[in-house]
Amino acid sequence: MASKKSTILFLPRGSNTVRKINVSRSVTSIIVFLIFMMVLGVSWLINDYRKIKTQIPELNYLKKENRIQKTQIIALSKKINKINQNMVKLQEFERKLRVMTNLEPSEKQDQLFAIGGSNIITLKSNYQLEEVHKGLIQQMHKSLEDLQTRTAIASISQTELNDFLKEQKSILACTPSIRPTDGWFSSGFGY
Repeated sequence: MASKKSTILFLPRGSNTVRKINVSRSVTSIIVFLIFMMVLGVSWLINDYRKIKTQIPELNYLKKENRIQKTQIIALSKKINKINQNMVKLQEFERKLRVMTNLEPSEKQDQLFAIGGSNIITLKSNYQLEEVHKGLIQQMHKSLEDLQTRTAIASISQTELNDFLKEQKSILACTPSIRPTDGWFSSGFGY
């Protein structure tokens, strides 16, 4: 049994010859299927391109917002470091005051004296935010918690120091802090 064939005729302009091509039905169905798949693929690509093109402004906005948040995180971390440095200076000043007044240092104060801030290495702007974002945020949260603890301890310690100084006010008022003169006594005032 002969397979059914389709015939395609080409009639070029200006020439008297007719070109004829015989194609079997299976080849014709494969060609139609391939053309259908190509049209389907091209339509999918066009649709995907349109979706991506509509998402580009949102992506640019998110990138800009991401850069802004990165600079804000770095600035916040630097502020936390500066506050930590100030807390260390305040604790050192309080320690000196306690030494001058012969007041024992608070036990809690000694425990948190050397707590630091955020890691300066991770604050450099050439780091990718994705790489250090989580670590830096965790460090900042820990630093803020430490600062809260340190301020509470400093408040208690300063209250103790204030109470002690109020108790010693009359003694401190009568005790000269400097020697009045450095010379000879001209009179013994009757002694």
